[in-house]
Amino acid sequence: MSTKLLAMAMVALLFSSCQRERKQDASSSDVAPPVSSARATAGNEETQGAAAARPELRPQSASIELGYSANEAGAVIEGVKSRRFLAGLSFVLAIRTADLGEGAMVSVRWKDANGQELAAETKRPSMGQAFLDFANPDTTQWAAGSYRVEVESAGNPLGKIEFEVFRTGGSGG
Repeated sequence: MSTKLLAMAMVALLFSSCQRERKQDASSSDVAPPVSSARATAGNEETQGAAAARPELRPQSASIELGYSANEAGAVIEGVKSRRFLAGLSFVLAIRTADLGEGAMVSVRWKDANGQELAAETKRPSMGQAFLDFANPDTTQWAAGSYRVEVESAGNPLGKIEFEVFRTGGSGG
């Protein structure tokens, strides 16, 4: 009888030890290291098919800046950001490339207050380029007034900036 009792005590001890290990495993699984996407999808065609069928996400907006000059990275220098430019002088539009999909073509359209297109240009950022810069079109003949530049990629609008061109001796100087 004592052998039976001893065996039951050992089974009970073993059972409680297994329960403790299960609880520890459950709590430590919350902090388990991430599984690489290649390992996570290996052998699971259903998951791979769903990932392949997912449409590529394109940005709905981009960080765009307008100013008199850009730094080495291509960002408009903080002290020279502006929305007012003297007709005939140079300025720059900078678009942060981290906001864009890899290899995205970016188009800018310079328009007058009535929406008439005055100039357009399209560029693709090179690998590792932080900002994509566009020089303003020649504004020498532009009348003083309001203008805007619109930015798009793959037909999707990314943003626009309204700005003003002024002439010396007239309004603003």
